[in-house]
Amino acid sequence: MSDTDAARTVELCGTDEVPEGEGITVRAADRDFAVFRADGEYWAIDNMCTHEGGPLGEGTLLGTTITCPWHYAAFDITTGESLDPIAPCGVDTYEVFVEDGTVYAELEE
Repeated sequence: MSDTDAARTVELCGTDEVPEGEGITVRAADRDFAVFRADGEYWAIDNMCTHEGGPLGEGTLLGTTITCPWHYAAFDITTGESLDPIAPCGVDTYEVFVEDGTVYAELEE
């Protein structure tokens, strides 16, 4: 594995900080993440909506669809795919895992 293919683990938050069916905004590794809990699983995506930069972690989560609180662009939190033509592209997603009550993300370097 080359240095460019390496990943690093970043602590995002405690599992108890993310209510079921909701999201939060987390600052870690010099970036903002939106972390969600849906059906008992945790997901992390870029916090910035690709439409006009709205905070996705403050949006409304329905199932695995997050709706931006600013202009209602929608994204799939499992894939990052834009579900609304108002957003020109999707958002980055991150592999997450839970260990000892803490949510971590794997960032590619």
